Amino acid sequence: MLSIALRVIKWQLRQRRVRRILSLTDDGAPPEIAVPGLDSEARQALARFYKFLDTLPAEERTVFVLRQIEGMDLHEIAVAIGMSLATVKRRLSRARNQLTSRIQVDSALRAYAPRVTNNDA
Repeated sequence: MLSIALRVIKWQLRQRRVRRILSLTDDGAPPEIAVPGLDSEARQALARFYKFLDTLPAEERTVFVLRQIEGMDLHEIAVAIGMSLATVKRRLSRARNQLTSRIQVDSALRAYAPRVTNNDA
């Protein structure tokens, strides 16, 4: 009887040590770990925005992407694509106007509209 009791106690102590080392719960299950969820709503909004961006003429889309996404200066854009500064500003303005009008009527993107800035003169 004593040897059985000692083996049971030894087994229990070993289980506790393993649970503590592996951070298991008392019943031996792994603990619940909070995993950040994927923001599917934001992904859908981004996909819709890219669809709108794809509808722009290539030159306007290029200017918009270089300015808003790549963060290039207007002068850098003009040099990079071989356009005058005035043409870059006009194309950027047209792209912004078209995108803004589409974003305003899209319920998924409307929440992101205040984040668009117009810092170019």
